[in-house]
Amino acid sequence: RGWPATHLRPDMAASRGSPKPTPPREFLRLRRIVRRSSSLAGLPPLTAEQEDVQVATMVLQKALPTVTQCDLSQPRFETKGGHFDNKVVVSISVESGVEVRYTVERGGEGSKSRCEPHARSPLYRKPFVLDEPGVYVVRAATFRTDGAIQHRSLMTSETFVVRPGASGKFLRNLPSQMVQGVINIAGGTERLIASGLESMRSAIATASNATQSAVNLHIRKKKGGDTMEVGFSVEVEHGRDAQDLTSRLTDPSLVKDIAKVLSMDSACVSVEAKAKPLEEVLLSLGWTFPVSRVGGVARQARVDYLD
Repeated sequence: RGWPATHLRPDMAASRGSPKPTPPREFLRLRRIVRRSSSLAGLPPLTAEQEDVQVATMVLQKALPTVTQCDLSQPRFETKGGHFDNKVVVSISVESGVEVRYTVERGGEGSKSRCEPHARSPLYRKPFVLDEPGVYVVRAATFRTDGAIQHRSLMTSETFVVRPGASGKFLRNLPSQMVQGVINIAGGTERLIASGLESMRSAIATASNATQSAVNLHIRKKKGGDTMEVGFSVEVEHGRDAQDLTSRLTDPSLVKDIAKVLSMDSACVSVEAKAKPLEEVLLSLGWTFPVSRVGGVARQARVDYLD
């Protein structure tokens, strides 16, 4: 583009002497790096002249020795280290005119490796998230390049411990009491009762002044006869009188409503109920063992956070 691809631009070559020619293949490789870096940074596409300048600068920097001076201020972590549930958003303060590069090491200060930031470490652009359980050491340093002189700061670091935390969500308070009972239906069939089960649930909820979701029903056949039983339980809300609710459920009006639902004589239906404290709760627990990835391969973690 106006000057040989195998050499530096004449003005740069004159100011720095006569560096060795750059092979065409290497020149194309550097051009691809410049384009990709610009794309990753979210910058608009470079012109041909801008690409040439950046490639020539990279070649010149490789040809000349770099002097490092530790004379910049350390970056400041806006997010201080500590223990966090589920995740932590790490934010670092960046001064104008400099770059902050950082490393993230998982395993804590006691690990054998020590990943200190250098000029090719990831460039800090915006806050990042650590959301997998573990111990992380984030190290950062400030950099600025001035020709062949690279200015940098001393390293600073913070340690973040991410804990699993509670993965579920609060649903509701459990009742302290239940009213349990049974509806005896003489001469009824399981098919007949099953067809009217939801209507029976509604009748019980209305009689007890409760929501239908608080009423549980199950059908069973009574041994030694043709009587079917519908067992039921009603949750007693906090602040309500369980004995009053029991009286409502054994009132003759509920017997008439259930007989009407089943199109039967009310003499064939009877209701028994009593209040009792809530003694047992059944829970279903789903569990996935934590897995870590090393080199793209899934490996079982050493810590079982269920403990």
